[in-house]
Amino acid sequence: MADDSLSTFSVFHRRGRHMDTPAAVLEGGGLRVECVGLRGSLPLDDSDHIRICVPLGLDEISLTTNSGDCAPRTALGADQIGIVRARRLCGLSATARTPVAIMWLDNEVFLRESLAVLGADFELVDDYVAPDAYLRRVGNVLRAGVRVGRPAQPFYLASLAREISTHVAGTYGKPLKHARTRGLSPERLARSLQVIEERLSEPLPVEELARRANMSAFHYARMFKSSTGHAPHFYITMRRVERAKEMLANGALPLARIAADLGYATQAHFTGVFRMHAGTTPHAYRLRCRSRDTADVQ
Repeated sequence: MADDSLSTFSVFHRRGRHMDTPAAVLEGGGLRVECVGLRGSLPLDDSDHIRICVPLGLDEISLTTNSGDCAPRTALGADQIGIVRARRLCGLSATARTPVAIMWLDNEVFLRESLAVLGADFELVDDYVAPDAYLRRVGNVLRAGVRVGRPAQPFYLASLAREISTHVAGTYGKPLKHARTRGLSPERLARSLQVIEERLSEPLPVEELARRANMSAFHYARMFKSSTGHAPHFYITMRRVERAKEMLANGALPLARIAADLGYATQAHFTGVFRMHAGTTPHAYRLRCRSRDTADVQ
C-alpha cells in the first residue's frame, strides 16, 4: 500500500560502483526519484513500482529487462525514455558517465489515479522505449533543482505522481478487460465535450449539459469531474482561456471582440479571468507571441 503522507521525503547522497558522483534521492507521495551519474551497471529491482528511466545526457545507455530465461537489452537514445512495469526485474548500464533520472512510481498510485482521472482501470501490459518530451522535461527539472540546492518538495512530488500516473496510463497503458469505470461513459463525455467546444461563445450552465446527458446536475457534475479531473464550470473556463490564447496569437482582433466572442459581457471581465488562469493579461500575452514570432523569423 502506498504511503500518501507528504512527510515522506528525503534528500541524501550515496556512492556506489555504478556511479562516480553522489546520487540525490527525492521521495514523497508515491514517487521516488534518483538522479545519478550512471557508469557501469545499476539494478532497478522493485516489485511494487513502475520504473521510468530518463537519460539526461547525450550518451546512449542500456536498459535490460528480465523475463524468465530471457534478458533482452535495449538501447535508450538521448531523446528516449524507458518504462518498465511493476513486478519485472530490470537494470541500467552505461560505459561512460551519463546523467540519468530514475523514477519509481508506486503501482497502486498509478492504478488509483488512472481510475480517478481517465475513468477506468488501466494497466501496463508491456515495457516501453519511446521518445517522451514530457517525462524528459520532468527529469531535467528535478535534476536542475538538485544541482542548485533546491530539491523538489513533498507536496510537489505528490502532485507529480498524479500527473505522471495519468500521462503514463493515457500514453502507454490499456484499460483492463473488465475495468471498473467511474465518471461519464465515453459516449456521454464525448458529447459533452463537443457541446462545450461548440458553445464557448455562449452561456452554458451545468444544468443544460446534465439535461443532455439525462442526469441530475449534481450527479453530472460529480461524474464529469471524475472523467476530466475538473468541475464543468472550471473546464469550460479553461477551454475559453485556451481558445483566447489561440485568437491572441494568430490574429489581430480587438480584445473587446475576443471577449464578446467568448461569451464575456465586458473586456474587463475577460481580462480578469484570463489573467487569473494564464498568469498574464491578454495584451501582454499577445505582445509576447508577436515577439516570439519576430524572433523566429529572424
